Amino acid sequence: MECGDEMPTGDMLNKLKMVNMFLLETLRLYSPVLLIRRKVGTDIELGGIKMPEGALLMIPIATIHRDKEVWGEDADEFRPERFENGVTRAAKHPNALLSFSSGPRSCIGQNFAMIEAKAVIAMILQRFSFTLSPKYVHAPTDVITLRPKYGLPMILKSLKL
Repeated sequence: MECGDEMPTGDMLNKLKMVNMFLLETLRLYSPVLLIRRKVGTDIELGGIKMPEGALLMIPIATIHRDKEVWGEDADEFRPERFENGVTRAAKHPNALLSFSSGPRSCIGQNFAMIEAKAVIAMILQRFSFTLSPKYVHAPTDVITLRPKYGLPMILKSLKL
């Protein structure tokens, strides 16, 4: 790992390409927010549908993130390598990843969230190996944000004796 036993720095975290790809693929399949709501600013036509000013537009992130026309036949599979050439080349549309939204209304905390997640993962991997507990039940649930309904029990083993 790029960090070794040292406290990860910003430069080190930026070099953790596989961790970044892992996070992006996790966000694609299990985006914390399942739906984006936007108010239409002016009368528009979108995909042949007329949308009047003031209408509420719902963007189904979870559906788009698993759409085979957008992400390919393996859209339901966990494949971090799809982000090997960056977010804009991972799908058939450069703005297909909507975990933090896109454009001028995208999440202001996106970069902080990604750096923080990479730091936590790096520090855990420096100290532990882990496996999923046999007690884990895969049941994502939407309670404000997407989360495991029954938690995420893990078996941790210290790497340092």
